[in-house]
Amino acid sequence: MGTRPVTDTLALAALALLIESLIGYPKLLQTTIGHPVEWIGKLITQLDENLNTEPNQKKNGVVAIALLCAAVGVPAITLTYVLSLMPYGWVLNVLLATTLIAQHSMRSHVTAVADAFDDSIIRARREVGKIVGRDPDTLDESGISKAALESLAENTSDGIVAPVFWYAIAGLPGIVIYKAINTADSMIGHRSERYLRFGWAAARLDDLVNLPASRLTGALFAATAWLKSKQDARSAWNSMWRDASKHGSPNAGWPESSMAGALGLKFGGPRNYDGDMVNLPWMGDGRSQMNKQDIRTGLAFFERAKVGEQLILKSPQRVFVDEDSQPLRLNSGTAGKSGRRKLTVTDWDGDGKFDFLLNSSNADFLKQVETKNGKWVMMNAGTLAKRNIEGHDVSPTVVDFDGDRVPDFLGG
Repeated sequence: MGTRPVTDTLALAALALLIESLIGYPKLLQTTIGHPVEWIGKLITQLDENLNTEPNQKKNGVVAIALLCAAVGVPAITLTYVLSLMPYGWVLNVLLATTLIAQHSMRSHVTAVADAFDDSIIRARREVGKIVGRDPDTLDESGISKAALESLAENTSDGIVAPVFWYAIAGLPGIVIYKAINTADSMIGHRSERYLRFGWAAARLDDLVNLPASRLTGALFAATAWLKSKQDARSAWNSMWRDASKHGSPNAGWPESSMAGALGLKFGGPRNYDGDMVNLPWMGDGRSQMNKQDIRTGLAFFERAKVGEQLILKSPQRVFVDEDSQPLRLNSGTAGKSGRRKLTVTDWDGDGKFDFLLNSSNADFLKQVETKNGKWVMMNAGTLAKRNIEGHDVSPTVVDFDGDRVPDFLGG
């Protein structure tokens, strides 16, 4: 009945990311039925109009967010159960999840800002005004570029990593409830007179559910920076740990400070919100003056980070396969029999391909015979007795794993 893939939540999350990156939310659906976030927004508006009243605004706000989570969560739980009973119901599960991931639209919006400079700065202001809350009419090229990059960093967490995280953790109900909370925060979680008390629960709950993803996004940016240079990665990491807590939000500072460090820029500083000048703490040690090329550099960085996120989500069993193209199980009756799963990756037979050695004193030798569709095809070449591996460092291994002529450390 196709139930096996449903249990592999990481694989489903990676698939949802890939599909959404390629097609986004189809325009035909947008024009005919709208977007799920719009439906959630209409529900929040109804709750706001009916419950945001004196004298119990804060209490009513708690009730509103509870009703919202129930209203979207119960149908999502029911739908998940129904899909689990259907042959290949997991496919529809993944497709539904893609509607709540925003990498395609975010990339399009930020790219539109960079492209708009080729026309005029007025158009660039108009485009950046679609993705930030500050007053775009007062921004010069540097201000527009910085606003676009800060939005790219923060929304990578809110719009991509967080929904995918909750989808991987709690399936369709997890991503639906997360998106409802996040949308509620954007609509009623303000510190205005109307929403200071009524939106308190939405704002605090949004802070809570974004805690894991914001830290993960910052770490993902630092790891992505390492692909270019270790110095960039070090700058991202140092900036994140030093500057993230300076941000007024408990979450936004993590991805923003990490991206600033990775790109050699400085985020934060003065900006105008509805006529009020606000000075935010600086994050990063680089340039505070930016241009449209920095936006394109940030977009290229974002694309590398997306690839990294998909690799993290992919199950190792999908990367390594046996000669029959079946997932390689490293702790089964054919490999890693002792259950210790002590693994070394090394070119044991000197044929230019990396092999696996499992366990220590007697090592199961899994020889890589070819690479097929990006997967290593491994052949069980038998067991190396203790006398065959004496004098060799079986675990850990230092080897140029990624071919960049810099030794890497592979621990068993």
